[in-house]
Amino acid sequence: MQVRRGVAGMVTGLALAACGGTGYNYVANSDEGAYFKVPDHWTLFDEADILQPREGGLSATDAAALQSRVWLRGFDAAGDPSPENVFTEGSATPRGYAQVLTLTREERDSIDAVALRSSGFPTDPETMRPIDPVKYVEDQPDGAIRLLELDETVVTSGGRHGARVTAYVEGEVPYVFTHTTLVDPTTTRLFIFSLGCNLACWEANQDLLLEIADSWTLEEKS
Repeated sequence: MQVRRGVAGMVTGLALAACGGTGYNYVANSDEGAYFKVPDHWTLFDEADILQPREGGLSATDAAALQSRVWLRGFDAAGDPSPENVFTEGSATPRGYAQVLTLTREERDSIDAVALRSSGFPTDPETMRPIDPVKYVEDQPDGAIRLLELDETVVTSGGRHGARVTAYVEGEVPYVFTHTTLVDPTTTRLFIFSLGCNLACWEANQDLLLEIADSWTLEEKS
């Protein structure tokens, strides 16, 4: 499996800035200085689409509470797109999301270097926290997770900092994802950009997917 090393560094009612002829939609959260692009034939969803109460998922109360403190844009390249597919790691077509989350006090207390690089990984059944990929690879070098890129020195305008991870994960459907997780200097906002798909899809689209990942930009707020 060949994966190019990328550059380190959730739509109802959503206004998209589309540049004619470019083939891309440009999505922005101007309040936070967050921007990214996706191909214009991909479907976009916002937090109202994605954070719906569902059986076995969020309750109506939890969904409303989360919507009040998150900006979320999901995207799905499937011919039959759905908000649920935004988080389907083994999807046969590209999918992902961008998120700006206002952290609770409890969440702020849990943010450290391990949490930043572990974001997006499967939950460890023993700790009930995302698997730390560094420790996992050290303990199980031939295990189900392979790190393809790890940069824990990502810094953007305004001192937002964190990690970018690209990894291969075995499972019922092997998949690859790239995940950038940053926090602001006061640890009050968490910024995430994630996308991926199953292994065959990644290998066929990796240049495009890494270009989209590289488009995630956080500018200093004026």
